[in-house]
Amino acid sequence: MQINIEDYISESLPLGDNDAAFLQRIYADGFDKYKRRIERYEFVGFENVLDAGCGFGQWSISLAEYNEKVTAIDINKRRIEVLSEILARIGISNIQCQVSSLEKLPFEDDTFSLIFCYGVIFLTDWKKTLREFARTLKSKG
Repeated sequence: MQINIEDYISESLPLGDNDAAFLQRIYADGFDKYKRRIERYEFVGFENVLDAGCGFGQWSISLAEYNEKVTAIDINKRRIEVLSEILARIGISNIQCQVSSLEKLPFEDDTFSLIFCYGVIFLTDWKKTLREFARTLKSKG
């Protein structure tokens, strides 16, 4: 799947130069590289996945192809808005997007069968984040 990112950098969803460049870079070559990693680590066949710190959703979209439901959260409202717009346009319906901190997750205990967190945990109070992950991850997750 290829996405024309120029469609998402608009007046209705303005992005700063750094975010626009990052969005272009992560979607430039499609999703194969993300999907290969998901397959390699066997993040496949889960009921309810959390993409913690999803950014613009390149991992969320790839996870959604292999899992029943993905919840994509990020603390950055603009990134969640852009991801929501992308999902609406390409017709992916098994991803729910939400603005949230990783340090205080708005989910019940034992909610997720897999928690995926790529490249953001070091930006948080990691002890609080890991406690939240442990609280919301199912016992055999």
